[in-house]
Amino acid sequence: MDKNIKDNEGKPPMHLIAKMYPALAEVAKLSEFGNTKYMPDSWVTANIPESEWMSALMRHTMQAASGEVKDPEHGLDHLAAVAWNALAMLTRRIESKAQLEECISIYINDAGKSSLQCSSNPSDFDGCFRKINDDVRGYDS
Repeated sequence: MDKNIKDNEGKPPMHLIAKMYPALAEVAKLSEFGNTKYMPDSWVTANIPESEWMSALMRHTMQAASGEVKDPEHGLDHLAAVAWNALAMLTRRIESKAQLEECISIYINDAGKSSLQCSSNPSDFDGCFRKINDDVRGYDS
């Protein structure tokens, strides 16, 4: 490899979304509104089902499609709310997958069991955690 060239292989090409900065700033404003209305980062700590975020995403999509640009509650574009809800769901999905992989790794390495069969479907993660928990409890007794 040429030492004069930065190695970005395998890293996300963040420069490709640089022109989306104004839209991302609107999403940040919406996050600020939510932090004030509720509690800071409550979307992370509250046990909000994905279906609620999907419902909100769809409501805002329908309002935008009907020609309503600004949400009357916060005055921001409905599409910022669509993006916020999509990003919240994606964040939860990515974090759930990472937690599952870590949990399975600990389970396999510490408990010495590798018979666990889990789906990669994010909705199955809770069941997989329960299975690991049940097996580990049985293993410890």
